[in-house]
Amino acid sequence: MDEIKRRLVVRFCQAEGLKSNVINMMQILLKLHDYLGSKKEEPDIQTLLSWFLNLLNNEITQAASISQSKTLIEAQNLIAEVIEKYSITGQQPNFQQLIDILRETVTKITTEAAKIAKELEF
Repeated sequence: MDEIKRRLVVRFCQAEGLKSNVINMMQILLKLHDYLGSKKEEPDIQTLLSWFLNLLNNEITQAASISQSKTLIEAQNLIAEVIEKYSITGQQPNFQQLIDILRETVTKITTEAAKIAKELEF
């Protein structure tokens, strides 16, 4: 792949990633707005965490479904496991465990990106 096309692909991926982040932030803010409109107190940490994790899960699930990538399916399973654990137990989140799982998820997604970059001859 020539340098001009490589840069265009990189710019496209960055723009898509930023768009996704902004859309997710808007969804969180809309949920917060609706929540505060119907209740007097602010949402607790578990509610906020569930909003973020569910958005992340939706994004990864969509990517895994479209790509049928084993690595992305594994990443989605990690996030689903966290969501299930905290929604069933109702426990206060273990933030170190969450960070470790998110770190592992990032590694899997990065591995997938590296495979694609190699196929594209980046």
